[in-house]
Amino acid sequence: FTLSITGRDDEAPTLVCEDMPRQKVVLDTEQLAFKVKAQDDFGVKRIGMEWQAVETPEAKSIAQGERILAAGGHDKETLESAGTFSAHGLGIEPQPIRLRVFVEDYLPDRPRVYSPTYTFYVLNAEQHAIWVTEQLNKWHRQALEVRDREKQLHETNKQLRSLSSQELDQPETRKRIESQSNAEQSNSRRLSGLVMSGEELVRQAMRNPEFGVGHLEKWAEMLQILKDIAGNRMPSVADLLKQAAQAPTMASNAPSGRPTKMAGQVRASGGGKPVEPTKKKAEPGPAVPLVVDRESDQLTPEKDDGSPPQKKNPSTPRQGLVQTTLGGAKSKPGDPPPPAEEKIDEAVTKQADLLAEFEKLSDELNRVLANLEGSTLVKRLKAASRLQYRIGGQISDQVDKTFGLTSGRVQVWPGNVLAALQEQEAKGSQDVSIIMDDMHAYFERRQTMNFKVVLDDMKKQDVVGALRRIGEDLKKENGLSIALCDYWSDTLDRWAEDLVDPANCGACPGGKSKSSLPPSVVLEVLQILEAEVALREDTRVSEQAREALTTEEYQGEGLKLSGTQKGINDRVVK
Repeated sequence: FTLSITGRDDEAPTLVCEDMPRQKVVLDTEQLAFKVKAQDDFGVKRIGMEWQAVETPEAKSIAQGERILAAGGHDKETLESAGTFSAHGLGIEPQPIRLRVFVEDYLPDRPRVYSPTYTFYVLNAEQHAIWVTEQLNKWHRQALEVRDREKQLHETNKQLRSLSSQELDQPETRKRIESQSNAEQSNSRRLSGLVMSGEELVRQAMRNPEFGVGHLEKWAEMLQILKDIAGNRMPSVADLLKQAAQAPTMASNAPSGRPTKMAGQVRASGGGKPVEPTKKKAEPGPAVPLVVDRESDQLTPEKDDGSPPQKKNPSTPRQGLVQTTLGGAKSKPGDPPPPAEEKIDEAVTKQADLLAEFEKLSDELNRVLANLEGSTLVKRLKAASRLQYRIGGQISDQVDKTFGLTSGRVQVWPGNVLAALQEQEAKGSQDVSIIMDDMHAYFERRQTMNFKVVLDDMKKQDVVGALRRIGEDLKKENGLSIALCDYWSDTLDRWAEDLVDPANCGACPGGKSKSSLPPSVVLEVLQILEAEVALREDTRVSEQAREALTTEEYQGEGLKLSGTQKGINDRVVK
């Protein structure tokens, strides 16, 4: 026999990532789950991910590393695997991270094939709480825009309601009513989108222990009411306006027509109610007789109830086939559609009710936002305090290399570190200045006296100028700068504690009834379930990467997962 062998080049592998956002703000304890599909003509060797931190002066250490997600084989031309990313689980400190997924095949010296770069802004609990509060403020402004638009539509609808019947029958007015219906539907869809984004913010806040359960409970209740307004009440108003636009005009309700001649055989004993001829003179159409075959039945004909005869709308005469009908009980015609003015009046009434509900929700949301904003200011002062403590510690680390030396004799590396610390100190003074401006604005809105007391003390001690001078003298006065950083760290922390209002801390309000669990317990159960699901995904990733890991690496993965499970168990026991 003849054996022929045809060689072909080993093509580079390909991969696709699913459920991976290109950019996202994540809590350091949050886990992102995604899927990876890789393909190679001679088998996929392994799939993994690697990350590199975006250098920032605030980060204590620059994160860098990689993790194997799945092991392949020579016979696996296609490999699908699950992947997870959790900054806390990977030992990454809060900082911006660039992450890429890679795939390798068995061709020697072939470089890795990478996915596009994904950017994650990893935040700790306090930073995340500040970010969520800022997003909630943006969301609140968008909700107010929807409310203002609804008020505009309501005013236009009231103007339409004041029109006479003849004016409502005008084609231009009917188009205007239809336009109002479309605008109401559009506003409803916009509010529905806001409700969805609001629910996502609630889910983000639920993962963060810095948010009070009471605030989350009120927030969720308000979203449920807004969801009902967007999904039921606003569409109901739009439907009423649409019915008003399509309602028959007063002219089309006018009866006309003379009695129509009828031929055929009538076997029913009862007679039907005559059709009332129209009193309005109209141009008579050509008379077309009807050919009918009316059968008798055992039903007793209904007596005349004294109601006026049924009126018929004018129509063009038509000649058809023989019609067979039944006698007995007469069919009652449906009620005529209500006129346009009734539908508009009903729409205006329903719209006024939902606007009143919207106003009530707006006031309640303002209170929640004010409480969250106050707690955010506390967190921002705490963050400024930690920054001063960290700068003082980093100056202390360089003292042995710079103490007693002039600026010209300081080595390059310590000089670069001190220059970076000067930039951090200048930025810190600007951040404190912004915090003071926000505190002043908060006091103007809320008139909370503890904010005024702290703000006056900050102005009296000139904290912004003092921090700026630390940055200017940092290279010359290392020892004094360390002492001043420690002093302002303690002072900023004390001011933050003075701002705390126990009445607005978002404490758990308790269950709705004696048989209901408190919201704090429900939230803890949901967080435990989410942690258990995340642990399951992490376990799956570790198991599918087993063949590509050494014994020590696999044992380390198992010990880490075991520690996580023990932590979840401790939460359940508590």
